[in-house]
Amino acid sequence: MGKNFCKVENKWCKHLKHCGLCAYCNTFVDNIGKCPRVAEIETTPLHVLLGRVDFDVVMSRMTKWYPDQEKNRDGYEKVFNRLRTITPGKHNLNDLFINVDIVEEDGDKFLDVCGVEPFNPKSQKRYGIEFLPWKDWVGMFITQRTLDILPNEEIVAACLYEMTFFGYEEKDVMDEKTKLENVFNEFRTTQQI
Repeated sequence: MGKNFCKVENKWCKHLKHCGLCAYCNTFVDNIGKCPRVAEIETTPLHVLLGRVDFDVVMSRMTKWYPDQEKNRDGYEKVFNRLRTITPGKHNLNDLFINVDIVEEDGDKFLDVCGVEPFNPKSQKRYGIEFLPWKDWVGMFITQRTLDILPNEEIVAACLYEMTFFGYEEKDVMDEKTKLENVFNEFRTTQQI
């Protein structure tokens, strides 16, 4: 197999399969060896969606999925406005992407937010991302699948719900993360005795 230019790695490489599929996302590459999905993905980080939506519409979508959250409207609005001012963290195409699925459990439907490996379609791994710093959240790309199945307002609503699960101030979320890490470390220490 000869070398091809891989836009995923941004270099000449041997990652393209003989059949013309990108080894990362399993999409057919174009006639000069570039993965066509990369351009789609690069244009859809969370901060772009935040700039395209209106908070009132996001909140109406929030209460569609989580009716009890209307009482937390002020907290969500504060976070929404804060996120729109944050400089996004550095993110590249090999980092986790935000994925939102519609899940049905015991007759109830809800939105499930997680991090996924974007160019490993065979991976079933789902990562909790609720404790990520907010600058990382706004810099993360949204999976194309998520963009295909949900309107922007519902994606933003799901992300707001997930990232504020432990509080409406980033410090509160990070404090909760530290508490959980301490409990885990203490447990691990007692198990080694």
